Amino acid sequence: MLPPDVNSPTVSFNVEGGKIRFGMSAIKNVGKAAVEEMIKSRNALGRDFTGIFDFCANVDSHIVNKRSLEGLVLSGAFDSCGANRATLFDSIETALEWGHKVRNSRLSTSDSLFGGAENEMKISEPVLPDIKPWSAEYKLAKEREVLGCYVTGHPLSKYEFDYRNFASIHLGETEALEDIMTW
Repeated sequence: MLPPDVNSPTVSFNVEGGKIRFGMSAIKNVGKAAVEEMIKSRNALGRDFTGIFDFCANVDSHIVNKRSLEGLVLSGAFDSCGANRATLFDSIETALEWGHKVRNSRLSTSDSLFGGAENEMKISEPVLPDIKPWSAEYKLAKEREVLGCYVTGHPLSKYEFDYRNFASIHLGETEALEDIMTW
């Protein structure tokens, strides 16, 4: 199972390279309209989103609102952009405000007498804060909260070594147990 990704947006669950990509409309607070807006914006750009600020500057914040953005961050949909989820979550309001300013700037320059891309007012992108990443347990708990399941890991994975070395019979290996139990 592949986690949701803003750079591979899909409304429904989709097959990619023999694996299933989590459908973004199944993320809590992210609906079909928000996913369609992401797809439309990404196609219009002709490239991947570089991060949360680029994303917010290019999608309609009336459709992909703060709650949708929180769901996307908590689900891991921005993991492919490089920043950790704690940093992204802390930057949501800043990103939405910056995106709104950029879109307004684009509108004002296109409506002016001398409008055009060359006259577009440059608004520098904010810097992401340096925030300590969430613990694996917290990250997975939040992921499960918005997806309904674990996708990028499992909280019991850290015990796999002990489980494999401690038990002589493992789940799914009952045939071997039947052979041993025949007297």
